[in-house]
Amino acid sequence: MARKDNRGRNLRTGEGQRPDGHYLYRYTDSQTGKRESFYHTDLAELRKMEKEVARDMDDGIATASDAKKMEVNTLFEKYLSVRKLSDSTRSNYVRMWDIHIKDDLGKMKVMQVRPSHIKALFQAI
Repeated sequence: MARKDNRGRNLRTGEGQRPDGHYLYRYTDSQTGKRESFYHTDLAELRKMEKEVARDMDDGIATASDAKKMEVNTLFEKYLSVRKLSDSTRSNYVRMWDIHIKDDLGKMKVMQVRPSHIKALFQAI
């Protein structure tokens, strides 16, 4: 027997409806192994969000919750691992990163970095 919402529509795996009428979708993030969930008032919009999450997981893109927790240093390491650079360029990037960014700006969360932080960095250099 299929699960249904209060309007009689069938709910897919991972979908549910809260007592206040909001729909929710729960899934396990393949990269972190953590259980994630998001909500919406409209089932059609929730399913669009489901498709985006599934596409991002297939492509190996970090989800929004991962990006909120990620530090700038981690993002830089991921960039270097993906990017094909010559040895001299890579060593120059790492050296400049270690001197100017690693200890201050690098320890901030990516979502917390503002243009004013970048401007202050360039003024200090």
